[in-house]
Amino acid sequence: MINEIFNIYNKVDHQFMIIKVTKLLRNLKIKDQDNIIIIISELSTNILKYANKGKIKLELSNKLIKIISLDDGDGIENIELALKDGFTTSKSLGMGLPAIKRLSNRMEIKTSKKGTKIIVELNLRYLSD
Repeated sequence: MINEIFNIYNKVDHQFMIIKVTKLLRNLKIKDQDNIIIIISELSTNILKYANKGKIKLELSNKLIKIISLDDGDGIENIELALKDGFTTSKSLGMGLPAIKRLSNRMEIKTSKKGTKIIVELNLRYLSD
């Protein structure tokens, strides 16, 4: 089992995480690397955009990767609306959370005025499969 925690305070932290996770996935010969990178990139971007800082935790077992995004921002006002393509409360395309949901096997959002926790799980496949 591999556990990694990335503190996200700025775009440099975001890029460092992307590089490190890309290298890890490549070394483990995991399929769907692009989908995993898109998910962590979107979660990290949302942390910076809506909460200014937070954490991304990766829990990697033989069969599953769990990605947990944690922040102490103001929370998501309407989760159902936030999961619709094109909805945004900022000047973005509004595609991040809907894309994460489509790319994952499971997604859970817990949010309040004290912050947001998003848990995403993907079943792992390997290049040798």
